[in-house]
Amino acid sequence: MADTSDETKLIMEERRRMDIKVEEITNVIDGGSNNTTLRRKITDMIQNDAILSDMDQFYKTEEEKYSRGIRRALRVRKLDVDFNDTTTQRILFIATGKEIGLPIHSGVFVPTIMNLGNQEQVEKWVPLAVNFNIIGTYAQTELGHGTNLRGLETTATFIPESQEFVVNTPKLSSMKWWPGDLGKAANHAVVMAQLIIKGESYGMMPFIVQIRDLSTHLPLPGVKVGDIGAKFAFESNDNGFLILDNVRIPKENMLSGVAEVDAEGNFMLKSDPRVLYGGMMLIRVNLVDSQAVFPLQQACTIATRYSIVRRQGSIQSGGDEVSILDYVAQQHKLFPLLAASYAFHFSSRQTHELYKIINAEVKNGEFSNLPELHALTAGMKAYLTEKCLAGTDICRRACGGHGYLQASGFPNIYLQQLASVTYEGENTVMFLQCARYLMKCMSGVINGRKIVGIPSYLNERMSDRCHATSERDLTNHDTLLQCLKHRSSFLIRQAKEKIDSLTKSGKSYQDVWNITSVELVNVARAHLEYYIFSSFLQVIQNMNASADTKGKMGELCSLFGLHTINENMADLLRDKYLSAKQARLATEAELSSLSRIRKYALGLVDAFDFTDKTLMTCIGTYDGNAYERLYENAKRAPRNKTEVNEGFYNQLRPYLLKGRDILEGTKSKL
Repeated sequence: MADTSDETKLIMEERRRMDIKVEEITNVIDGGSNNTTLRRKITDMIQNDAILSDMDQFYKTEEEKYSRGIRRALRVRKLDVDFNDTTTQRILFIATGKEIGLPIHSGVFVPTIMNLGNQEQVEKWVPLAVNFNIIGTYAQTELGHGTNLRGLETTATFIPESQEFVVNTPKLSSMKWWPGDLGKAANHAVVMAQLIIKGESYGMMPFIVQIRDLSTHLPLPGVKVGDIGAKFAFESNDNGFLILDNVRIPKENMLSGVAEVDAEGNFMLKSDPRVLYGGMMLIRVNLVDSQAVFPLQQACTIATRYSIVRRQGSIQSGGDEVSILDYVAQQHKLFPLLAASYAFHFSSRQTHELYKIINAEVKNGEFSNLPELHALTAGMKAYLTEKCLAGTDICRRACGGHGYLQASGFPNIYLQQLASVTYEGENTVMFLQCARYLMKCMSGVINGRKIVGIPSYLNERMSDRCHATSERDLTNHDTLLQCLKHRSSFLIRQAKEKIDSLTKSGKSYQDVWNITSVELVNVARAHLEYYIFSSFLQVIQNMNASADTKGKMGELCSLFGLHTINENMADLLRDKYLSAKQARLATEAELSSLSRIRKYALGLVDAFDFTDKTLMTCIGTYDGNAYERLYENAKRAPRNKTEVNEGFYNQLRPYLLKGRDILEGTKSKL
């Protein structure tokens, strides 16, 4: 493949003109130069490995993807890296691509045992799982119940006489449904079930249940297990169903880090039961990185690079064709998403740091900050998966017809994100969990209690009006922060007033919550947008970087804030915090920023430092050589292995021969 195509020359010239410290921004994204070095080392290690470097998805069957995913999962564990390091874990996900097998075994089954088991259980089960001597899954979601954990129907009944639990999925709706690695791979499962002792329920608890024979891999007596069938994507993962009919497990298989049952059947809490939800919060924290933010960054990289090398039309009458990124409309599609991908990355990192702090507090018996963490992780999961999914599709459409090809890389990214919107909590429910916490905070403010943490802005007396008088004023970070803070506070107070009014009218709590659910989802979104913007600001203020890099990050932060305000202008106009004139200024300020970011947009996506193998794209590669790669990929398509498709030709041959005779007869008469 030639290195000097017109497209390659275009992107090389673009880089030559850029005034941006790409490596420095990469270090900022990674959280320091040491992390950049580690990431590149691991990436090189993977992409120089014969098994792990095979990331071509385009023409593999579902079974090939599944088999390859398992092979790659086994190979990853042989790498010489620290698998307990959270930075390494995140690097491994990006560097190994999307299709790697046994993700629930490694990413959920093992951490659940470590977090919820006692010391003896951790010492017994974790080494077996880490070495793939057993393969496990986390079986919580049921056919009839997902986000409503209290409604789970699977039961684990204690039998004192035999010192066992009998585990049952008593109805069709109670079978476990969706757990990854369950269908064909897992031989053990952490089953979440209602603990029953002497006819009394003690709530949801985790139990290790063996479901397949370790010699034959056949299901054990009382177990029915299989794959749930074709999905939108994730062919390499065998999401499964599990039916348990009077399956007996020993008493010590109840994970007992939080609670246990003694030999007589006495239930004893050893820790706050809210610890049971800690694993879910960690999954949500990691999920937004791996399944939402990183994919959006990849989509922005592909779309921006392609928009530079794709020339279409001319801006000046009779002028040369220009890169489509020179069109303001294209910039307006992509640059707010690029700003958002940075904002989402930094706020996600802040959330992860907050999780580590509060998780350490929980382990020491301090639970006061746990409700805020639960609300934040639920809300961030909902907001970021929703926004990143929508953003990726905008990037795809911005690439025209080529964006629809598998070879563009977009379908793989989009379908990966698509699942994240519904698993680990349906997004509307997640938004409402966040809003419920905000309503409690507002109640506290009304009752004279000082709120701490992220929603502490509710303690403040908000200004009635924004005092910005120019576009420049509206790009000021403090002005934007006040706008977002005011909007969130206004919506929270309005929702609380409506809830109180409906409650006073005699409506039940459940009816009130249902009636106000639309407003409450908007409340959560507004709060999260304030949090994301303020997190971005905090990172800029604390980053160890040059003034130039801080300035460019500041410009992106302003664009994110302006775009967010312009998308939600009705809230600020309704409260009269902004005037119609200020609304126009905000629009103009956003549009004005696009031309400035255009000068270094390529550097911003280069700073994500994705390799071509990681992106798996023909149109968004580093060298910009899109058209040759598309053609080379097309030649590899299975249908092009033969000049004549036998199935097609055999069916249409009689019609085509008749057409030949007609045409030849016509010619002979002429």
